[in-house]
Amino acid sequence: MEQIDIAQKQLDQFYSSISDGRKIINDVRKWALTVWLAIVIAFASDKIPIESNPTLFALIVSIIFFWLLEGLQFASIRIDQLKAAKLEEFIANYSESDVVPLNYYYRSSYDSFTYTDKIKLLIKALFLSSMLVVFYLALASLSFLFIYLF
Repeated sequence: MEQIDIAQKQLDQFYSSISDGRKIINDVRKWALTVWLAIVIAFASDKIPIESNPTLFALIVSIIFFWLLEGLQFASIRIDQLKAAKLEEFIANYSESDVVPLNYYYRSSYDSFTYTDKIKLLIKALFLSSMLVVFYLALASLSFLFIYLF
């Protein structure tokens, strides 16, 4: 198998992982909405007395949990995107004497990032991804509105 074929196979694995990661993000958002609505419905029913502090705490903790979960997934997708970009550049500039570097392989992709890099990517995912921030801020705002109305 030629080096270009190996690189293309690795690139296909990255594309598949990125696609799967995006599906997981959609699932996490669905879970977040389900849990949030379950908490709202539980406290909106007459069976559980509404006290604003425990209700708000439950809603905010669930939002923060799913926000972190989605942020971690988004950061891992970003790592795959960075690795795929390097591999695409390798394929574009390929010559017969080139060998695919080991850190371009899918299995070793996360090992080449330091913990500091991973934390930076997580922070960027949590605060700089507009869809992520808007979605969870909207849930938090709705939580405060729910507490205020009831």
